[in-house]
Amino acid sequence: MRNYVAVLALIVFVLTFLGSEASASSRSHCQKDLKKCKEEKKVVIGPSKDAFKKNLPQDFCAIFRKGGPRAGELRQANGTQILTGVCSNTPQGEIPKVENMPSTLILYPENGQKVKRNKPFDVKVKTEKLELGFFSDPAITYNTFPQALNKKGLIQGHQHITIQFLGKDKYSLEFPDATVFDFFKGLNDPSKNGILSVSVDKGLPKKGIYRACTIISSFSHQSVVLPKAQRGASDDCVRFEVV
Repeated sequence: MRNYVAVLALIVFVLTFLGSEASASSRSHCQKDLKKCKEEKKVVIGPSKDAFKKNLPQDFCAIFRKGGPRAGELRQANGTQILTGVCSNTPQGEIPKVENMPSTLILYPENGQKVKRNKPFDVKVKTEKLELGFFSDPAITYNTFPQALNKKGLIQGHQHITIQFLGKDKYSLEFPDATVFDFFKGLNDPSKNGILSVSVDKGLPKKGIYRACTIISSFSHQSVVLPKAQRGASDDCVRFEVV
């Protein structure tokens, strides 16, 4: 009887071991071959309503790779700043509670402020409900990390300042070209009080109206992901004049 029990225990152990090995092997194959992941229903290839309903991981960008229905239309994101259009599989990550959405004010220059041409000045910004100082290397980790929250539930990220020339007419409604700017700087320092500043060392060369705007980003430079359309804008812009 004891021998029978021992043999039965051995059989159960072997079957359990083989099952775990098969499962580990399956996961390994899944990581190497996304078609097998699809078969196991662990990763969805391309767009899928089921992925949305069941919150399954998606290889959305598979449709743009060789053999996909839209092969070659977009390149695969790889951490560099590709300017010709990319597809990224990076998850959106951790999204804060609605009461923890960040907000920003530009303290200087003020709206309507006059600044002298070619004279250095500082742009001063205050940001609330954002843990500043989280700034990945934009040359190799651009859009590669999901958004993360700290222990207080605040987004970990950083600020930017961009300044664009709008023309000489303060009432002009001409849209500035998004690819053209007179000043741009990422503010990657931490701040306990949320205030950061950056120097426009050489001032601005042309007389006229300029627009200064902030851009809040998560750690790897994607725009912050929020739980709803923010009623109080997370970023701020002011118009000022160079004289």
